[in-house]
Amino acid sequence: MTRTRLERSDMTDRVFGVVTSPKPPPHIPVLRHALVWNTTVRPVAGLVLATVTAGLLTPELRELLGIDWGTGRRVLFRLISLQSRLVIPRLPRAIRMVPHARAAYR
Repeated sequence: MTRTRLERSDMTDRVFGVVTSPKPPPHIPVLRHALVWNTTVRPVAGLVLATVTAGLLTPELRELLGIDWGTGRRVLFRLISLQSRLVIPRLPRAIRMVPHARAAYR
């Protein structure tokens, strides 16, 4: 279906732009400081989110959207995936779950 119906547009570019330049989480005050967020966290978070987002797309969608998926990005995606599988199950539930999920779980 995506081969025949989805096309690159201003909206798909805007969505991917949001992914690559995330906003600071409101519940962590130190990250809301512009200097901290813009110089340290956002570049790394943007790279990770963009890589994961692109990695979860089909090759056809990546090509359609003009997303580079070279060797470096593929290796980074595999490393992020491995790290997630190893680390996330060991985190306390309060950290693993986003605030809305924690509230619903209670």
